[in-house]
Amino acid sequence: IDSTVLDQSAVTGVSAAGRYVQALRGQGLLVERGKDGKAMRYEAVVPRGWSSPDQRAAAGWLDSQPPPVPSTPPVPAAVYEALQRTASVVPGRAVVLWAAMLRHRQPLTIAQVIDSTVLDQSAVTGTSAAGRYVKALRRQGLLDEQGKDGQAVRYEAVVPKTWSSPDQQAATDWLDRQPPPAPSGNIPPVPAAVHEALQQTPGVAAGSAVVLWAAMLRHRQPLTTAQVIDSTVLDQSAVTGVSAAWRYVQALRGQGLLDEQGKDGQAVRYQAVVPKTWSPPERQAATDWLDRQPPPAPSGNIPPVPETVHEALQQTPRVVPGSAVVLWAAMLRHRQPLTIAQVIDSTVLDQSAVTGVSAAELYVQVLRGLGLLVEQGRDGQAVRYQAVVPPTWSESERRAATGWLDRQPPPVPSGNIPPVPAAVHEALQQADKVVPGSAVVLWAAMLRHRQPLTIAEVIDSTVLDQSAVTGVKTAARYVQVLRGQGLLVERGKEGKAVRYQAVVPPTWPESERRAATGWLDRQPPPVPSGNIPPVPAAVHEALQQTPGVVPGSAVVLWAAMLRHRQPLTIAQVIDSTVLDQ
Repeated sequence: IDSTVLDQSAVTGVSAAGRYVQALRGQGLLVERGKDGKAMRYEAVVPRGWSSPDQRAAAGWLDSQPPPVPSTPPVPAAVYEALQRTASVVPGRAVVLWAAMLRHRQPLTIAQVIDSTVLDQSAVTGTSAAGRYVKALRRQGLLDEQGKDGQAVRYEAVVPKTWSSPDQQAATDWLDRQPPPAPSGNIPPVPAAVHEALQQTPGVAAGSAVVLWAAMLRHRQPLTTAQVIDSTVLDQSAVTGVSAAWRYVQALRGQGLLDEQGKDGQAVRYQAVVPKTWSPPERQAATDWLDRQPPPAPSGNIPPVPETVHEALQQTPRVVPGSAVVLWAAMLRHRQPLTIAQVIDSTVLDQSAVTGVSAAELYVQVLRGLGLLVEQGRDGQAVRYQAVVPPTWSESERRAATGWLDRQPPPVPSGNIPPVPAAVHEALQQADKVVPGSAVVLWAAMLRHRQPLTIAEVIDSTVLDQSAVTGVKTAARYVQVLRGQGLLVERGKEGKAVRYQAVVPPTWPESERRAATGWLDRQPPPVPSGNIPPVPAAVHEALQQTPGVVPGSAVVLWAAMLRHRQPLTIAQVIDSTVLDQ
């Protein structure tokens, strides 16, 4: 049950493992192979009592398997036993930690052991746990003390010389096959003393601080605290929130990793630097890392925005500057004016930065106040807004934004759905308990299906490939709304259930009809969702009316049993090693 020895997750826990081992032994699938201390050792075998074809099939399978590759070096059973008896220590985690420290090939303090920017391991977290595991490993001779870094002892992972020659050779052979160590994540090397100082700073995680410094180094330009946490300016997620950013910036500044570079209005700007107080080798390693980094680019596909705009957005209550810029960028790419209802409709505009009518209204008005949106008439009662590059920006700022826009591909609707008139979107927006995007996605799926469907079939994934609408009541509500807009028509009944056919309404203008039918002509012929055979509607209806049964699941099970082509017991039906379902 130790994942560092055997790669399996089918059985966990000592008592369960004992039960399963005895069951397998009873069937002749395991045999005893002596003891390791007091623990019996078991080897898996192909039973000699099986028929020759059965033995050949199992042996052939085994021959086709690659040799096992442990993610950790082999460890003598006596060491596992000793770790097992150590209070509050999981042997597997201890071995994973030792393996990570072996691969690192350099001595580490306890603070560095749990710092993901230094050592790539997640087996042990937290200072107290790391101290406990380091002590346990040292007691087994797996770590040696290698002097101090300030007040902190440094530990180096070793292969104990007290092990037998075969055990030592196996562990060193494993280590020889490991690639050279690299820092976890794309960050420059940092002196241990800096890590220690950051570790001791209240409210600061040393790893997150180094990741932030690395991101600011790559950016190569001074930033305000507001810009540090704005994903449209700096590509980093280690630190979020103004107060946290301020705390981390001050901690980095205290270590000489940031310099003040004037102000942007009232806000101080900070430039990431490699401290001149570091030793020449340390400075060289960090600058070499920086020289290998690509030129900085804005995070995400958004145009450059003047800092004054970012500042204004930052000071606007309830507005996240990055989300506002992402929304403006999406509306710029769309190149057509949109109503607020269309702004948050994923079938019209491909953006997820702003959701909900009230939020969209807030962001649209803020962007309009900054000249990033202008009104372009109305669609019924709803104002339409066009994203623009403000004429008040400087020539260089306008060129940068328009250059970005020129590189964008032509807009396409989000998802595989046909274009829908704005008036239909508005009507769907006003329908009670209906999400316009989900309604259009459902209509598109029914159009692609090209056959009339009952409500039961609409939500049956074995008939119609759609996940926008689930549940009988919800499906009935959406079907009636679509029918009210002329997007569905009745096509007789299947038993007592009405069948609905998706159509392009004849009342739409000719250009809108052509756009929708052109979309439909480009769709491939419909196929059942999943690898299942077609089933008569009457069977679906009967399964639908059976308590505790989901028709789609029943059909998927039947299809799997058809493919199997052999009779099965109920126990075999739910055994994934027999039936793939």
